[in-house]
Formats: sequence, structure tokens, C-alpha cells
Amino acid sequence: DDASLASTETGGASAPSWSPDGRSVVVSVAGGFDARFRLWNRNRDLLRIDVDSGRTQWIAEDARVEVLPRFSPDGRYLAYLRQRGDADSTVYPHELIVQDLRDGSRRSPLQSLDADISSFQWQADGQGLIVQYLDRARDTVASVSLQGVQRVLPISAGAGFDVSIDGHLGFVASAHDAPPEASSFDTACLQRDCGTQAARTWTRVNAWAGQRALSALREIEYASAHVDGRRIHALVAVPRGSTALASLPVVVDLHGGPYSASRRIFDPTREFFIGRGYIVVQPNYRGSLGYGDAFSRLSDRRHYPGWYDQPDAPHEMGLDVVGVLAALRAQGLGDPARVYLRGVSAGALLTTWTLGRSDGFRAAVAQSWYPGEWGAPDYGYFQLRRYYTRMPWEQGGQQAIWRRDPIMLADRIRTPLLLIQGERDWITPLTEVERYYYALRTRSTVSLVVYPDEVHGLRRHPASLRNALLQEDAWFRDARFLDASSRQPVTATP
Repeated sequence: DDASLASTETGGASAPSWSPDGRSVVVSVAGGFDARFRLWNRNRDLLRIDVDSGRTQWIAEDARVEVLPRFSPDGRYLAYLRQRGDADSTVYPHELIVQDLRDGSRRSPLQSLDADISSFQWQADGQGLIVQYLDRARDTVASVSLQGVQRVLPISAGAGFDVSIDGHLGFVASAHDAPPEASSFDTACLQRDCGTQAARTWTRVNAWAGQRALSALREIEYASAHVDGRRIHALVAVPRGSTALASLPVVVDLHGGPYSASRRIFDPTREFFIGRGYIVVQPNYRGSLGYGDAFSRLSDRRHYPGWYDQPDAPHEMGLDVVGVLAALRAQGLGDPARVYLRGVSAGALLTTWTLGRSDGFRAAVAQSWYPGEWGAPDYGYFQLRRYYTRMPWEQGGQQAIWRRDPIMLADRIRTPLLLIQGERDWITPLTEVERYYYALRTRSTVSLVVYPDEVHGLRRHPASLRNALLQEDAWFRDARFLDASSRQPVTATP
């Protein structure tokens, strides 16, 4: 039957949803097999399975991706997230769909919202839902009725959330100056004034942070160094109470993903550098989430992070980062001679790509460096099939791959670079980082630090991540590096 041609996807997005009566389950599956590449298709559809008989029924089946199915409390509706826009796009937002299982009709309560819905839960009475999305670096939680009436909740939920049977929202509260704590919000308070009882914090596991001098956070907008001059939004964290901002060193910290964003939540890496006297700038370059569909599509994965021989291509991310240098000078933020660059994973790739576009940074760090789609053995072949139209052995295939490979900019890099890598990283393998290291060592100042028994992002041993941050701080303060105050961004040429 149809179910035999479907491969169940893994992860929370495809977690099965049981009907309230326990007689059926709906799951998101990848339907169809691509014989050419011997891989399951990227597209996901929703399949309903009757537990007793084993009969199956496609609930949502089209060319777009459907994930995260959830029954309403009374079992009448099924809500899920559906890809919005072009079915062939590799960058797309999710919209909320509510389907009436009695007549099959569908509605999109937040159709006018230009945002990517990241998660949702049904309200206890089944008359609406609680949704979460990113809005200009802010994690926004809102209630929405089946008719589309939206009310933003006065909370900041940095992670997921759930709704109890009596209407209380449980979530992990997080703000830039307050580490995560388990919290709750009474959704009934949306209809009446509950005063201070609307929201409660139930834990104090991070109370120690209140005794520390955490950052003060502001936001700026600046013009990209790209020819289109697009406005880029950035978070700027400064040491609280500091009055001599023009004399402080600056760390420009690039988020990974790449389709993610730096957010107004507690960021321990940001606070590490703040505690050591740096200003931290986190630009949400083109392709970042939270700025609408058009902005996120500016850097499609088919072109990420750009083309080495065409810096004016519309999907070029690196010049968005270069634009930070002029913005800092214009606003008197930090010492122009001590502006540093760092990133992890996809942020590390963008770090090295940016160094090929400008020598305006004094030093840089790339951790868990991402070599591109072809170099990641655990899912690289899948990525290659998804993001390229040709294989390396097909005509034109090699050119498409090399055009996006950061090693093609290696001869332009003069900025001292520290590479940090986990020995057992299966996502961005050590062999690829070593290849890049040897390509640079005859042309610039470069060092490689490898952590044994560590994986992607140095997540296995807490001491590894702590030590890596200390290594970064030492690298930025290294007296061998020449004064870069006279450096200006350079225009990349093919």
C-alpha cells in the first residue's frame, strides 16, 4: 500500500500525534523514492494510520512539506505546519494549517503573518492555538483563534513550551540578562487582568547570574557592504555601566545554521566575551530568520554563502558582515584597531568567507568549520542532491561546487585565523579542516586546535567548550598580530 512507499522522517517535526480516542495516529513521512539517487524524497506528507485495522489515509499530500501534526482536544481538527511558497525552494517558512477532519476543509489562521512558525500547541479549550515565531531577534509567543485573531503574550520563551489541561502554559523563560528558568503563564489572563499572578518562575537554578555584571543589549541597523546596500539588523552587547565604549575591543559573532538568527535570549558565549571586556556584535545577515520571507530567501542554500567569483550576487552573505566595520566606526563603538570575527559551524564557514572579502578584521576564529555540502559525510550526499542540480561527475557539476567552496578565497586571506575542531566531528570532519589549514599556512598566520573525543560544536565535554573560549580570547589578545587600525575593507575581484 501507500505506506510501504513512505519513509518516516526522524526528529520532533515528525513526532506522531495520537487522536484523543487513541484509535489512530498521524505521522509526517517522506513519500516516494528517488531511484536516480537512491534516496527518499525531501517532501513530507501526513499519513493517518488506524491502529486496529492498519488502514492508512493521506491527510495532507501535495508537493509541499507538511510536519508537526497535532490533534485538537476534541479530535475534530488536525493542526500542522506546511511549507509556504515554492515547493522546490530550499529556504522556506512554515505556515500554520488547521484542517477539519469532518469535511477536509483547511484554513490558515495566520495567513497574513510574514514569519516562520517554529512551534505550536492547542489551547486547552480547543478554540485556538499557542504559536511561536521569531520577530527581529525576539522569540514571540502568541495566542491565535481559529478565526485568526492574534494576541501576543507578555513572555519570552527561549525554548519550547506546552499547555496543561487547565490552560497553563509551561515554558523556559530566557532574556539576554536572565539565564533560563522554568516558568508558567495562565492563558486565562489574556481575557482578564491577573496582575502579577499571570506569569510565574518556578526555579532558580541560575540565580547566581544575578550577582554577575551581565551585558546591556541594544540593536542597530546598518548598510551592507554589498552593492545593494541592504539594511542589516544586529544585536550589540556592551559591558553594563561602561562609559569608554570607543576604547574596547569588539567581537563580531556570526550565528550558524545558516538559516537561524542571533536572538534576544541568554547567550553564554556572548556573556563570556562581555565579562572579558569586549563589545559583542551579532549581525543577522541575509538569509537569517525573523525578517520576513523575502529576506530569508536572499541566500538560498543552492548558493550559500555566495559565489567566490561574483561578490555582487544577490545571495552574498559575507559583505553583510563586512558592513559591520563601517557601522562600528560611524557609531563610535569599539576600537577600530581591535575588531575580531568568530563563528561556529555554518558561522565558521561564513567567517572564513568574509575574510576572503575583507582584511578589516584583526584576527578571527572558526570553530567546527563547515566545508560545504559535499564535505559532510553523514548527510553530505543528501545535501548535494538537494542543493545542486548536477553531480560532481556530470558536466557543470564541479564548477557549481567549487564556486561556493571557501577554499577558493584562501589566497586572499591575510587575517590571522584560529581553527578549532573536534576530532570526532562527523558533520564537519577534521580531514576537511586540515585540508583548509594546509592551504592557508603558507599564505597567512593560521593555527589549528583539535579536541580529542569531541564532536560538532564541542558538545561532549563541558571543559572543552570552556577551554576553547579561553583559546579564542588568548588568540585575539596575541601581541604578534600587527596593528590593524589602517586596514580598510578590500573589494573582492574574481
